[in-house]
Formats: sequence, structure tokens, C-alpha cells
Amino acid sequence: MGTLAIDQPVTAKLYGELAVRFNALRQFTRCLITQTNTHQTPETCK
Repeated sequence: MGTLAIDQPVTAKLYGELAVRFNALRQFTRCLITQTNTHQTPETCK
């Protein structure tokens, strides 16, 4: 039980960091798709 109590906060922190990175990737991909569909350059996507 002690291991679960210690690992849970670490796992939650790592999952939160992963979620932030994944959302940034989704936004970047959406920007690329939009720029490609409107025949604009994708350099404005960050």
C-alpha cells in the first residue's frame, strides 16, 4: 500500500505533463491542416 501512496502523485504529475504535450500537438496538427486546406504556408503554426 505504501508504494501506491508514493507512486500515485508521481504518476498523476507525469500524466498531466503528457496531457499538456498531447494537447499542444493536437493544436499544432489542427493548424497545419487548416493552413494546408487554405493554401497558406504552415510557418505561422507554432
